[in-house]
Amino acid sequence: MYGSKVDGSGKEIQGDSTYLSPVAGERVEGNTLVSIGLAEDKDGNIVDTRANIIFQQDNGAQVRITLFEAVEQWQFDSLNKQVKHVATKLMTEEQYYTGINAGGAPTGFQDFIAKVSGLLTPLAAGKLFTMKFVYKNGYVGVPSFPNWIALPENADTLTTNPKYDKYIKEEPTDVAEGPVAGVPTSSDVF
Repeated sequence: MYGSKVDGSGKEIQGDSTYLSPVAGERVEGNTLVSIGLAEDKDGNIVDTRANIIFQQDNGAQVRITLFEAVEQWQFDSLNKQVKHVATKLMTEEQYYTGINAGGAPTGFQDFIAKVSGLLTPLAAGKLFTMKFVYKNGYVGVPSFPNWIALPENADTLTTNPKYDKYIKEEPTDVAEGPVAGVPTSSDVF
């Protein structure tokens, strides 16, 4: 019903006053790895073809990195590169590959995400990361290409690529004063 105080499930409708805005920047300090797991849709159902790596910034805001099930070789390459980039901040490459292939190589996307979560989440507990967060299509996320995460002692490895890295949110341009082409004015109507 229009103007209702509660939503369809009976919960009180909340405003956005509690939303914490993520910070974009070349070296955002104090980030923690919150979780790695399969994504959920708006109704809370598990989505088998999408996973999230969630980081929490020092201010409490969360930034989600979405991973998609790979079908083509370039997708496998991209997915493996993103996950390995996080993993190598917690262990060596050899330890990562040994852990992922323990008990046999992953049999699919869901198995891969479960192995990555089981391997990385315990090692990340209590660790702080310095990360590069950029604006992409109006949302704060990580750049498409590494290097976007480092341990605090290696924060100087995070550098800006001016072609891709945007740290200021895109704002709509000012609306021009006066008549707009193709839109009738009051003098055209009468």
